[in-house]
Amino acid sequence: MKRFLITCSAALMLTLIAGLVPVLSQEGEGSEDPMAALAQPGPQHKMLAEDAGNWTIEGKMWMPEGEKLIEMPMTGKSTMKMVYDRYLHEELTIGEGEQAMKIQGYIGYDNSAQEYQCMYISGMSTGMQVYSGSYDEKTKTMSFKLSWTDKGMGDMKRTSRVVSTKKNADEAVMTMYETFGDQPEMKVMEMTYKRVK
Repeated sequence: MKRFLITCSAALMLTLIAGLVPVLSQEGEGSEDPMAALAQPGPQHKMLAEDAGNWTIEGKMWMPEGEKLIEMPMTGKSTMKMVYDRYLHEELTIGEGEQAMKIQGYIGYDNSAQEYQCMYISGMSTGMQVYSGSYDEKTKTMSFKLSWTDKGMGDMKRTSRVVSTKKNADEAVMTMYETFGDQPEMKVMEMTYKRVK
């Protein structure tokens, strides 16, 4: 545990130092510092900020039961807000009462990697789902993908793909697909977000 805390402290210090480099470099006069530009929010972050607010959710999910899939309706709500003008934080609740699924996540754009990234956690798992993705301006679609080896399922190779399409400023559809081992990709969830006005 002590070694873990030391490692986390070292990682935190490196993160803070990396964040200070652009700030310190701005103190000098003269040319533009590329590190400073990488640290600043840009048009991608402004686009994420457009989704801040409260949303209702209507959707469905598909669960395997033997050889067939069972369709289950879903309702919920989502609250999104910007953090540090760079990350869109979402608090998501599906269902009600003790059986409700509670999920939190962050979506951002990494200027250095030139990719969108998101990380989600829930009360139904101990794992952090960390995706990388891209945005298609023509279709208004953001796509994320994550591949990993699921040790809890006998080292099965798994892939999760999330596609979010903005219909307009007040409506979007999020669809999730999963691939288990060498099985064909299957749609497991579809949620329609509508802004609360």
